[in-house]
Amino acid sequence: MCESCQNYSDKKCVTFFSIWNIVWGAIFTLACIGSVLEIHLGKQKEDLFTEIWTYCGVAIAPFYVLSGILIYFGDKRDGPGLFKLGLIISNPFPVVAFGTIFIPIVHVIALVRLCKYYRERWN
Repeated sequence: MCESCQNYSDKKCVTFFSIWNIVWGAIFTLACIGSVLEIHLGKQKEDLFTEIWTYCGVAIAPFYVLSGILIYFGDKRDGPGLFKLGLIISNPFPVVAFGTIFIPIVHVIALVRLCKYYRERWN
C-alpha cells in the first residue's frame, strides 16, 4: 500500500469507502437503467453479452449503494453485523465493473483496510 494511504486513519477510510459505494453504485444503477430503457425502446441494439452484462449491472449496482449505507451506519451506530454485511454485499459489484479498472483497485485497497478496522474494533 502506498505511503499516502497510511497518513489517513481507518475511520476516514470507512467514511470514504461508504460514500464511494453510495456514489458509484448510484451512478452505475442509473447508467444501467438508462441502457436497459434504450434497449427496450429499440434505440440501441446490443449483442447478447452486452445485454446480459447490463442486466447484471441493474441487479448488482443497487446492492453497492446498500453496502455503503450499511457500512456507514454500522460504523456510526457501533453495529458489527451491519458493518460486516455491508462489506460482504459490496464484493460482487467490482466484478461487474472490472472494465473500469479503478473501481476494483480502490475496492481491494479499501477492503483490506476495512477488514483490519473491523478486527481491531469488534474482535
